[in-house]
Amino acid sequence: MDEEISRIQKNNQYYDLFFENVKNRTDSRNYSYLLERFLDLLPADTCILDIGCGTGEHLVYFQERKVPAYGIEPSLKMRECCESQQLTVFEGSFETLRDTVQNISEPVGGIWCAASLLHVPAENFAETVEAIYDLLQPDGVFFFTLRLGQGHKWDKYDDEHADAERFIQLFEEERLDDVLHQTGFRAKLKLIEESYWGRKAPWISYLVVK
Repeated sequence: MDEEISRIQKNNQYYDLFFENVKNRTDSRNYSYLLERFLDLLPADTCILDIGCGTGEHLVYFQERKVPAYGIEPSLKMRECCESQQLTVFEGSFETLRDTVQNISEPVGGIWCAASLLHVPAENFAETVEAIYDLLQPDGVFFFTLRLGQGHKWDKYDDEHADAERFIQLFEEERLDDVLHQTGFRAKLKLIEESYWGRKAPWISYLVVK
């Protein structure tokens, strides 16, 4: 538990310090195709949870399309950025997900995780995906994107000389496929791309339904 708390605190320190840099990278990455596919699959009369919503770019997208959406974000500075845009965001993380969603009364039809699951250690990944599955309504849609590779690292991408660093877990495609299949998700889309918004690295995106 102490190791988990330390990991989350260090990530929050990093994002509180560099949230503007992260916002600029999110703005430069074109999610429009995936966002539209996600909304096409969203069950009627349900809401969306954006877990690790960052500074709220995708919450704004959902809001503009009149879809109820709520952010869950552990970084104070990122939550403040969301709140300044009149977005609804709760303090929380994947580790506190079940407690956090008690604040939400609507049925959850979609869970959106853009570059946030990469902060979940490999040993906790299957349990986290199962928790997401349990929260979704039947036929609910789940999106996530993360980096491909092996192992994990403590990353200082925004400033190699700063004290702040963040935990990044890399995943293998076969492992991701296995966890999704074993949990019960059905794949609708899988996309692998080389990043153009930051360092050169392969990213994988999934759209799956319950």
